[in-house]
Amino acid sequence: MQPQQLRKLARRWAIPVVLITVVAGIVGFAVARHATPIYQADATVLVTAGPQSGNNSAAPLTPDEATATAAALMTEPPMLQQVINQLHLGVTTEQLAKQVTATPETSTELVDVAVQEPSPHQAERIDNTLTSDYATKVKNQNQNQISQEGAALLLGITNARSTLTTEVAQFGNVNRRGADTSGITAEIQATSNLLSQLTANYSAFQANQAQNLVTVSVQAPALIPVTPVSPKVLLDVLLALFAGLLVGLGVAAAFEYFDQGLHTEQDVRELLGVTCLAIVPRFDPDKRSAASKRRERSANEAYSRLRTNLLFAELDRPLRSIVITSSRAGEGKTRTATNLAIALAATEKSVVLLDADMHRPAQHRVFGRPMAPGMSDMLVAPTTRGAPPLLDKSFATPYRRLSLVTSGVQPPNPSELLASPRIEALVRGLEFQRDVVVIDTPPVQAVTDALSISAHASGVIIVVESGKTNADQVRAVIESVHKVGAKVLGVVLNKATQRSMHSYYYYEYEPSSQKSVDPASVPPPPPPPAMTPERGAVGLAVNGEGQWPAKSEKDLSIERSEIQ
Repeated sequence: MQPQQLRKLARRWAIPVVLITVVAGIVGFAVARHATPIYQADATVLVTAGPQSGNNSAAPLTPDEATATAAALMTEPPMLQQVINQLHLGVTTEQLAKQVTATPETSTELVDVAVQEPSPHQAERIDNTLTSDYATKVKNQNQNQISQEGAALLLGITNARSTLTTEVAQFGNVNRRGADTSGITAEIQATSNLLSQLTANYSAFQANQAQNLVTVSVQAPALIPVTPVSPKVLLDVLLALFAGLLVGLGVAAAFEYFDQGLHTEQDVRELLGVTCLAIVPRFDPDKRSAASKRRERSANEAYSRLRTNLLFAELDRPLRSIVITSSRAGEGKTRTATNLAIALAATEKSVVLLDADMHRPAQHRVFGRPMAPGMSDMLVAPTTRGAPPLLDKSFATPYRRLSLVTSGVQPPNPSELLASPRIEALVRGLEFQRDVVVIDTPPVQAVTDALSISAHASGVIIVVESGKTNADQVRAVIESVHKVGAKVLGVVLNKATQRSMHSYYYYEYEPSSQKSVDPASVPPPPPPPAMTPERGAVGLAVNGEGQWPAKSEKDLSIERSEIQ
């Protein structure tokens, strides 16, 4: 993406992205401030695993396996249910499991047990109860396992003790009778030695088993937490701002990807593949504020630029007739046709403005003239086969070198009339009498009148409402114009915003490999003589001096909805 495109996107989406980011930050701050504080109690458990070798048939656990197993068992429902019963908690094991986390420390025999609760005292109680209960449970399990595996040794010890007791009793009886006690004394000594040996064997067995079992002890009990772990207002606000920024950028990217509107000259070139002849700002001629006057001057400059670009287009082939149309109604084609005709007349060219919109004619209102006689009357004249009469003073306008042919009486079948061979004779006749014929036609998507006339014209200018008309609509118009063999001269972006105007006047053109025309080699048009618009002239068109003639409120009241 070129730096100019990045600057354009930044100018277009900077404010929405910033607003979304700020709103996200405000929402994050509000949520963090109103959230319930959560406290976390932390305890540490030491899990000692047996050695890698032992007397057990099963291989003992490694330290990592032992800590992982302990962490998993402490968060299992049986262990959590024991804590709930012991502390009389009014929660389920599923709810308590969401509050408890047991995390083994890497490369150690420690397990960190954390409990999060709105109450710091409750968090400490749950954590210490859970860790101590688990350590006791493991101790009891180890003792039971040792007792089961050493049952034979314990039985031998018990029997030896019982035998020793019997022999001691017998020794007493023999001694009281005064009999020889040497035999019973030897038996007692043998039994004592056996009992000592069995006891030593059992102690060695216990020690050996302890080395191969996992033992658990509470290394660091939990303390009552002082500060909450959440919400962290600053961190939450920063995360919310970052999330809002990502959302804003995503929205901007989505709109840019799906937006087919035409806003700038670059949009016209990239989406339509044709030239943007001019960008005309949106303005209201009835308002006399300073901002409105600036926009009027910008419009005056835009129409002058349109005229200049058409003069460049004449270098290869003279433009004798120019059709002005649009894809839909309300895009400003009538205003564009009027101002283009006046701007061309100011270059010493004789111009005739032909109103070929027989469905919703407007040029007669613009110039304060009757609608008839006009174009329809010329086409139905039986003797001339559509050739127009000489344009005398009855077709004159307040602007010297500019004539106007209104639409005439509205026929019942305007489309059939404009599709007849007479229309070509009419256009050729007007070209013979004047240097340029500017033809105002209906929108292409409404009727086929513009296409019928375009087939006999030198070129077509398509007026597009900036940001409103979809590029697909304009592409369909361009394709239709090409199908009838007409040439598309370019596009006029009308009713443009200030952003579009900025990108137009300050656009940095990239170097082109094609041969360019030096503007200095084209002689400038001679300055037009001073013009004084007659009564009835409208304020929609600029005159040759770059000024806007005053509108006559008495003779003319133009409804803006009728000026397409």
